[in-house]
Amino acid sequence: MSDVTVQVSQLPALVVTIPNRGAQGLPGPQGLPGSATLSIKADVAISGESAVTGSGTYATINGTISEAYVVGISTEAAAQGAQLPVQSSGLLTFGGWTWTPNKPIYLGINGGITQTPPSTGFIVTLGTAISATSIAIDISQPVQLS
Repeated sequence: MSDVTVQVSQLPALVVTIPNRGAQGLPGPQGLPGSATLSIKADVAISGESAVTGSGTYATINGTISEAYVVGISTEAAAQGAQLPVQSSGLLTFGGWTWTPNKPIYLGINGGITQTPPSTGFIVTLGTAISATSIAIDISQPVQLS
């Protein structure tokens, strides 16, 4: 334990004892990942497993900042004008992916998602690969690269 003395003008000294922190306990079991899904109107025909904007278009790193704002990843394809299911957080699995686990997932060009960070345009992290076929979605704000 350590003592801290606090002196306030015109008041007697106050001694506060701050206990030392104990040893770290055992970690608890990992909880189930939460997820958030929404449905937006597709402004253009959208493929499944694509990064999309809130206006129902493909998000992209090589356009304007509004085109780089990702609302989520489409979980299935939708025709123009149809409702598009989108997942904005949580665990997303797709058998056609071949991610390297424990590496970040980034926004690419025209709705693409990749593990190669961009060198121009905007950088947007979409999440982390949990396995070859699953990602934990955690979307960052776009940052313009210089």
